[in-house]
Amino acid sequence: MTKNSNRNKSKLAVKLASYGTAKIYKAGQVKLDANLLSTLDIRPGDRVEIFLDTEERVIVIKSIE
Repeated sequence: MTKNSNRNKSKLAVKLASYGTAKIYKAGQVKLDANLLSTLDIRPGDRVEIFLDTEERVIVIKSIE
């Protein structure tokens, strides 16, 4: 192996990662893990888009840049 051989390796992209579980509060609010928001560069006050996939029973939160 040469010094430059690591440059040719492709990087693994994580598409799905678990950040544990969250509780649904009476008002319908969900508290998200701070590390999750930080990973997506979402800060308090930022606007996000929310999508609902009823077939997969999934809620998707997308950062608006």
